[in-house]
Amino acid sequence: MREFLTTGSCLMELLTRELDDPASAPCGRCANCAGPFIPDQAPDGLAREAIAFLKRAYLTVEPRKQKPQGGRIPINRRAEEGRALCYYWDAGWGAAVRRGKYVEHRFGDELVQAVADMVRTDWQPGPPPIWSG
Repeated sequence: MREFLTTGSCLMELLTRELDDPASAPCGRCANCAGPFIPDQAPDGLAREAIAFLKRAYLTVEPRKQKPQGGRIPINRRAEEGRALCYYWDAGWGAAVRRGKYVEHRFGDELVQAVADMVRTDWQPGPPPIWSG
């Protein structure tokens, strides 16, 4: 059965042959018969655009509405809506966040700049934050 992982022959023929089908024959439609359905390489420009898109896929963080011990938080006591630069494991900034938190034990300048850009261009909270060094 390992042949399924590496075969260059028709996938349907291989499957039907394994099931003892006497009419087993190439299908002409699977990836091995017809060839790849999509290219396996992307043009450099398109790959750069995809990475830039992922790095701008900011997330909205909804404020908590319920207390951990139960009961609703009054509207005038709730935090405001927030933003996040990325999901922890995402393909945009996720690797930089992991590296900063667990390897370098600090967030690099590129990541800090990305957060500042997100606040200025996408979020634009009012009043704006005051940056201190």
